[in-house]
Amino acid sequence: MPEDPKPQPKAENITRYIHALADSLKGLANEADSAPDAPLLESMAYFWTKSIQENHKSLKRQKELLEQLQKENLRVRKEMAKLSHRDSLNHTKAMISIRSHNSNLGKWEPLKYPPGTPVKDTLLPSTGAELLQMKDIQCQFTAGHLELPSLPGSPSLEERRRQIADYMGVSYPRN
Repeated sequence: MPEDPKPQPKAENITRYIHALADSLKGLANEADSAPDAPLLESMAYFWTKSIQENHKSLKRQKELLEQLQKENLRVRKEMAKLSHRDSLNHTKAMISIRSHNSNLGKWEPLKYPPGTPVKDTLLPSTGAELLQMKDIQCQFTAGHLELPSLPGSPSLEERRRQIADYMGVSYPRN
């Protein structure tokens, strides 16, 4: 058989208890003021005050350190952004060279890819002619491998091929 839940105290009982406790504390405070060991209470108050002051100093120092860390974090982020921009510029320069190279190739000459792009044993087209004949899944793989942005909507096979050809500098027949 389940146990009965504990009866909940009534609000007026809680209020009476709090008032009785407050009266009791007032009485203790009055006794402490008149007690012969009032210097002990003053010493305790002094140590409490000192402790609070020390905690306040510590919190202030922690706040200063946090502000310094935030400033340093911002400085590092700015530096990282500069490096990222520099990498982006280097990539852009490399792609200009690659596009120029690929635009001057014959249909069956090997394409040049961005530095660090593993081409061997992949689905990446090795010539401009292969690029122009890619199927949809190969276009998706190639675009992902080259980290090209997704085309909006449901792009056609022609749009996918054109995106890759434009990126690589391969001339694509315009209709």
